[in-house]
Amino acid sequence: MFTKTQFAQPSLAPIMALAWAAGLTDGDGCVHIAKQTFRDPARAHRPNYRMRLIISQSDLPVLQYFQQVVGVTGCVSATKRTLQQNKQHYNLTYDGKKALTVINALRPYMVGKLAQALVMMAFARQCRINEHPGPQGQSPRIWKLREAYYKKMRRMK
Repeated sequence: MFTKTQFAQPSLAPIMALAWAAGLTDGDGCVHIAKQTFRDPARAHRPNYRMRLIISQSDLPVLQYFQQVVGVTGCVSATKRTLQQNKQHYNLTYDGKKALTVINALRPYMVGKLAQALVMMAFARQCRINEHPGPQGQSPRIWKLREAYYKKMRRMK
């Protein structure tokens, strides 16, 4: 028998393990584009748009196994407990390139979050997220496109 601190690592074939991870993402995950705005007037007109994948779970070893399956380490954080909660909850967060890497690995097996995953992939491909052109910044067309994808993802929730 296993104690609460132990977790038996299942011996799944890699494809089955990715399908399991996709199912966990479909059920307990959130695929979204985050918009970060600034109070500083010099930066207020150019918010940051970031791709994110967050999986919430009350079983920490499940999140640890998820990271093993996808081969990408994310940020695991404990949420603040309230009096109504009987268990501690954890969030596994992937941001930026890591979120895109995980989504690309899980995409063939996703069902519930597939449409959101496809929007995130198109956002990364068309919006030049990892391109830093210098002091002139991106063209106004790119900024409009980023905002359009952000709004599209919000409507999908």
